[in-house]
Amino acid sequence: MKIFNIKQANIFIQNGATPIGCCKNHNIKLLRIPYWDFNNIESILSKELNLPTPTNIPDVVTI
Repeated sequence: MKIFNIKQANIFIQNGATPIGCCKNHNIKLLRIPYWDFNNIESILSKELNLPTPTNIPDVVTI
């Protein structure tokens, strides 16, 4: 998964391209999180990146 930062996004826009179009052209998955899901960002990212959610992370790890 390729991650773009704000500076790279601004370069795309200045060059007449948008991050959405660029991602589409290069087959890169773009995750857009609407502002109303601000409180759910952790669970959205966990789901999209296949990470454990905060509810299923063990408190104690036994070896």
